Amino acid sequence: MGSFVTVKPIFNSSLTARQIVSQVKLETISILKNTAFIVIMIFGAINLISSMSFATSQGFGLTAFPVTYQVLDIIEGSFICSLLL
Repeated sequence: MGSFVTVKPIFNSSLTARQIVSQVKLETISILKNTAFIVIMIFGAINLISSMSFATSQGFGLTAFPVTYQVLDIIEGSFICSLLL
């Protein structure tokens, strides 16, 4: 027959870094392709768009341009609702 080839495993920081990058890529792709993730993100986007459409109405028939702190509050409120699901 033939002789067996002896394989010597290498454990160094370069290999560890490549393994971590490969694992992160694999997990990220599997999460992003998951149907539940896509459905929740679509729901969150619809909720955000509907919240932003009412951001300019302040009441009493007045309109106001949304400023940064108002927009951040709206975004936070709409996505907290998504996280509770």
